[in-house]
Amino acid sequence: LNHDRDQKNEDRKATIRREVYLNAVTETLSAFAEIGGLISRDFEAHPVKEPLRNFLVAVHKVSLVADSRAALLAKELAAQVTEWYFAVYRPAVEHHRALLDVPRYQEQIETCKQEGKRIATDIARAWERGESSEVIERLLKSDERFIELRLRAEEFIRTAQKDAEPARNKVASAMLASDRECRLTLSRLVAALRKEIYLEPLEAELIERDASDRERAETLLRSVGLS
Repeated sequence: LNHDRDQKNEDRKATIRREVYLNAVTETLSAFAEIGGLISRDFEAHPVKEPLRNFLVAVHKVSLVADSRAALLAKELAAQVTEWYFAVYRPAVEHHRALLDVPRYQEQIETCKQEGKRIATDIARAWERGESSEVIERLLKSDERFIELRLRAEEFIRTAQKDAEPARNKVASAMLASDRECRLTLSRLVAALRKEIYLEPLEAELIERDASDRERAETLLRSVGLS
């Protein structure tokens, strides 16, 4: 009976560990995705309130139930990902602020284009009806005003994009600087956790796969001029 009870306790502990470990890996990947999405985040509509909360809670639970090696790796991963997050967060906010008014000017450009089409139609009809030159002149001046507004809006957008470029490059640099380090730590942690629940660690295979993923990411960034 004691043996059965002890076995049940061990099975229950193993089940808890599996759930904790699986959740930690899932939340880590979600944290990676969150960091990658900072560059396109609308910080006005979706302000950051508790960054990485679920990730930090999940990884902390690992350090409570895992063996010493995995616990240390979990703490190391938490520190690395947190540092990575804020290295990307700061320039991402700068990038967002530099482009904050761009949507409004894009709407203005569309409005000017629509007004230009309407005025062109009105001018054609005025010619057909034989309207006076004063009427046609007013329409032409109105069209010129919308053209000027559109050109100003386009110039504003070009300037804003140019101003945002340094922050955009900082985000790309921060992504590359810490991505590999965090993924390697995650691979080592996953290998240690697999070993604890009696699965093949596969550490070398995991690290090789992450290196391949990083190489593809760097190639993509270079193709768009970010590396």
